[in-house]
Amino acid sequence: MPYLVRLRCPWSRPVLDASNVLTLKIESNPDDFLWLGYESKLNEVRRQIARLVNVDMDECVLVPNVCNVINTILRNFEWREGDAIASASKCSSQRRVVAIVDSIVSGPGAAMPWRDMVRTCKEEGVWSVIDAAHPLGQEAVDLNAVQPDFWVSSCSKWLFARRGCAVLYVPKKWFRESLGGEEKINAYCRSIALAGGKRLAGNIGHTRDGPIMRFIQVRLLELHKVYASAFYHNHRWWTRASAQVYNEVRHGQLILVV
Repeated sequence: MPYLVRLRCPWSRPVLDASNVLTLKIESNPDDFLWLGYESKLNEVRRQIARLVNVDMDECVLVPNVCNVINTILRNFEWREGDAIASASKCSSQRRVVAIVDSIVSGPGAAMPWRDMVRTCKEEGVWSVIDAAHPLGQEAVDLNAVQPDFWVSSCSKWLFARRGCAVLYVPKKWFRESLGGEEKINAYCRSIALAGGKRLAGNIGHTRDGPIMRFIQVRLLELHKVYASAFYHNHRWWTRASAQVYNEVRHGQLILVV
């Protein structure tokens, strides 16, 4: 049986009334709400959503809408020649494949076997991005049992939230565990921090010319898309080059070649 599909849904009266009450409260003292009230209310909504889809609260964030998030996800892949974005009707054997899978197709409102597709993606080494605009509030969802790489669903359709609200799920254990776990990550970051620091030591000239250091920082951002903070202390210029898991020792040399 086809599922029903809501596109632009009117707010239900209870949602509208509660929204108006909250708006008046916020506008009576915006600073008080932003500093003291906002985070606790946001996290309570995240906890409710997390319980609904059976995941940890830290794996869920509220976002503007499904299209916005899928666009953000795809733009954060480091695309190279030979990569591909695959839909349910397209299959390929490129170097990296990202599969965008509908959970419920809006026309004709048909449910897709997205859980099976996620399992296939894992077996084939394909990234899974689940466009779940419609199922939240229409069908039971257990994301802990399926664990797609990305899952995003609208809260303003069948969950009857205000428009401009969706939820993004990303399993928090996936990325760091795929790199070897916390101990390996910490050891790697420490090793390149020490090695990079030794390579930089003695090679940075000392000057009190602030505009020169600003010029260097701008050049780092424009040419190499990196940043290193600089400050003057005890008659010397110092720089703090932080080491992250995606860095290599050679990245520290970018400070020297600017």
